[in-house]
Amino acid sequence: MFRNSLTDDILANISGIKKASAPKVTEADVDAQVERMRIRGYEPSEQSRAAVRAYLECYGLFLMGNVGTGKTFFFKKVNPTPITIFSLQDHALDSAEEIKASVLGVQDREVVFDDIGTEPTLNRYGTRFEILPWIVEQRLELRCRTHFTTNIQGAQLRERYGDRTLDRIKSLCKAFPFTGESQRTCVQRYIPPPTYDWTLCRERCANFNGGRCACGVTVPPDCCEWPEPPEECRHFKKLGE
Repeated sequence: MFRNSLTDDILANISGIKKASAPKVTEADVDAQVERMRIRGYEPSEQSRAAVRAYLECYGLFLMGNVGTGKTFFFKKVNPTPITIFSLQDHALDSAEEIKASVLGVQDREVVFDDIGTEPTLNRYGTRFEILPWIVEQRLELRCRTHFTTNIQGAQLRERYGDRTLDRIKSLCKAFPFTGESQRTCVQRYIPPPTYDWTLCRERCANFNGGRCACGVTVPPDCCEWPEPPEECRHFKKLGE
């Protein structure tokens, strides 16, 4: 469980850098944005409402909290223009050079680097290599709007990446803890495939053996859209022939 004082650990009171032309955001603006997110299927909480305000003020965001608390979903709904979600886990089998090329390919976009701290450490020429510090340096140098999410505790992030990288994240983002239980629920049901009676094919057709049609037919003729006897099947071969 994430502590409510998570941001006190490392990223407390992050000021972040925002665009010089950032608009002045009122409560009415926040209310309107929250309502738009509701229409898109996201129900903001009080803690995510603060993140909405910071987003409207053009800050980068660092959302930190347990799995299933809506961090990635937040970014999918906060802006009607899709934000690029970059998951380092999806590049787990790529080399450092391949990941760098992918990151440079989105350098002109608003990007969320999702689930940082869960990506594997890379091996570069026999040396362990962390890709996140390089990403942070690149985004900071280009002054691109950048966001992060993580399920990892602050102390663990500091141990893995060091104070230098986390200090640079401070200048890119404002941090917000997303606490609470997982909001994910089971929405998929397993529906078993239909079973068919192959008795007629088994009794009449030489191409049916071993419990299946040797010609690849998956639905017996009398169960298809236009029911017909096995003899009407184009693969039918009379037993004994």
